[in-house]
Amino acid sequence: VWVLWILHHGVVKVCDAQEARRLLQDTDLAVKYPRAYKAFSYVYGSRFLGNGLETQLDHKKWEVRRKLFSHAFCRQHLYDLLGPFNDAWWTCLWITLVACHRIRRKLQ
Repeated sequence: VWVLWILHHGVVKVCDAQEARRLLQDTDLAVKYPRAYKAFSYVYGSRFLGNGLETQLDHKKWEVRRKLFSHAFCRQHLYDLLGPFNDAWWTCLWITLVACHRIRRKLQ
């Protein structure tokens, strides 16, 4: 672990996996820097990351949003979605191949 100081701002670099895990899991240690998160929310005046889960600074609001997302990433739920995802992928691939074939015939 090392800290790079740029004027009065510190940037922490963590190279050990266990320390990085501890830092990311402990809410008291992982402090979000408000200026950086506000800068990433809207880049060049347009929405980039917005006010979503990644840029939420209020921990209570973050917990509510995180609970909404946690069901979506349940292992069984993801396995149930594999079939429809694969079917949609094959359909998209088929439509793309047919469109490419039609364009080739028009160009010839």
